[in-house]
Amino acid sequence: MELNNTNSNIHSARANMPSYNAVQINLQKPTVNAPQPSLYDYPISDGQLYYPPLSTTVNSDNRIKRSPSGIDDYDNYQEVDKYGNVIADIQYSKDKDALVQKITTKSPDGTILKKTLKNSANFKSSNIVITDKNGKILLSKDKTYEKIDENNAKTVINGETYNISGLKGDVIKVEHNGEEIQLDLNKMLKTDVKLLQLCISPDNYPIRDNNITDEEKEKLFNRIKSLGGDDLFRLSKSVEHLQFLDEKSHEAFFVEHGKTLLLSPKDWENSHMVAEHELGHAINHTFTHTLLSENDSFKNIRNYEKLNFKQSGNMTNGDKLFSSKFLDGNPDLAWSDAKTNGDEIDECNLRDETFAECYNNLNTMDIIHYDEEVLPMRTLSLFKYMPRTMAITEQLSQI
Repeated sequence: MELNNTNSNIHSARANMPSYNAVQINLQKPTVNAPQPSLYDYPISDGQLYYPPLSTTVNSDNRIKRSPSGIDDYDNYQEVDKYGNVIADIQYSKDKDALVQKITTKSPDGTILKKTLKNSANFKSSNIVITDKNGKILLSKDKTYEKIDENNAKTVINGETYNISGLKGDVIKVEHNGEEIQLDLNKMLKTDVKLLQLCISPDNYPIRDNNITDEEKEKLFNRIKSLGGDDLFRLSKSVEHLQFLDEKSHEAFFVEHGKTLLLSPKDWENSHMVAEHELGHAINHTFTHTLLSENDSFKNIRNYEKLNFKQSGNMTNGDKLFSSKFLDGNPDLAWSDAKTNGDEIDECNLRDETFAECYNNLNTMDIIHYDEEVLPMRTLSLFKYMPRTMAITEQLSQI
């Protein structure tokens, strides 16, 4: 979730980031107040894309099959469309002491996404390959995180290394290709939680009435320290402050005003997904007066895949959640981030949410359960229906 403030002053910055093996989609520099294209205007550069025929939307939860993997409490998952074609498959296995999760999805236009995750005590990896129906590679990304010792770690992305140091203390350094950034977490942390009232209504999101405990601070710092080196690079260029929500809150925010990342303790317990999502918002707001998600290529590709999703005739409960948060923006739902202008949904905000969720799933390396919880099922819907949007997000997020 992201909150805007019209008085923001966000500085543009670009790091020396690695170039990924992703399809080139005639990227344009973000423009102010770029016109929104028609839903039927999709100048995609890698060949003619055909829309599936209109069909009646049906609930396809009865086409989902879960079966025990034999590994802890993880269930294998398979989903078919109304024609019996497999559109999502998740399998678990072990590689020595590492848990392996293999995800394969197929979008309505035949785009294939394959994501393989490995998790062990001191090592995590993510390999993502997205190809079109003809086998053309749209994105190939291999990312690893290795904890070397108590003070050092490294991230490697497609052969590019980020060396992380200072993990025993609260000043983190990351070196990449001769450039070094430094994050002083104590200086970034704002313990005066009353500042939150400038951004968030206390009626909707409780303001803390006490300062941060040492235990809470340690949890937050450890979560930040365990992000990938590339994420830390981007965080240093897009986030200035860290702050806390009420400990009972499940929400998290990036507030454009003050470039502040707000988290609650419950966001730190299991995975990096919430922190990565909010970092995605911060990256999207790096440029002054516009968003990366207002890039014409991003808007066109997202609109194309949005229409394909609507016309596919597949709609699981997870897909409904995904659609309401990222595509349609049902303002009546508590977990929907759509803003309204009269009866019109703010498409700009929904594009911002889509960008942040794409960034999250391109970069998180945590293995999660794909059950009926909101967070994992909306992730699976993103894989199934917006792989091309993920590919363009990867290119745009290299700030």
